[in-house]
Amino acid sequence: MLERSVSARQSRAAATAIVTLSSSQLATAFSPCARLVIPGTSHEIWEAMHACVKRGCEREGILPGGLKVKRRAAALYRKIKSDPDIYPAMIEDWLDHGRESRYALSPEEVVRRSDPRTEAEATAAAEFELGQYLHRAGDHAAAIPHWREAHRLYPDNWTYKRQAWNFEDPMRQGHTDAYDGSWYEDIKKIGAENYYPEIIP
Repeated sequence: MLERSVSARQSRAAATAIVTLSSSQLATAFSPCARLVIPGTSHEIWEAMHACVKRGCEREGILPGGLKVKRRAAALYRKIKSDPDIYPAMIEDWLDHGRESRYALSPEEVVRRSDPRTEAEATAAAEFELGQYLHRAGDHAAAIPHWREAHRLYPDNWTYKRQAWNFEDPMRQGHTDAYDGSWYEDIKKIGAENYYPEIIP
């Protein structure tokens, strides 16, 4: 949500610019390298949205307005274990050391870590793919029951959940009538600190 420091004129200009952007331009605008490549208004939109997210992850207290809604993003941000620097470091280590890299797994280790699917997990995968097929075919409503079943059969699979939530509420992945949970509700259940699995070399 844009805070009051963003003027109404800026908000209208940003909205107008978003409408005129193609999907490929938007994909570029919100990519990690966007700061280096996007020109003009697109860059300003990206900067404004990035600043809003950053403020939300830093500020405590009550959101602007008369509803007295408590800010929650900062507390979640502190709990979620994320180390964005580890991924490029892993790739660089692999490039430097090849198969001797501490992050490169032997075929035997890959097999050891690859637990076989349970019947419920295999069925969930089939339900998810069937939902994908129906959605791409233009029948989104028919896809929802299959995605709900995938969630029920494999509740720990965040890919299944977030894919479905995103279609109903792209901005927040909040609670809707289509599904029993939402990103925030499910994060509260497992604890934000458990959202990302630990990286084990």
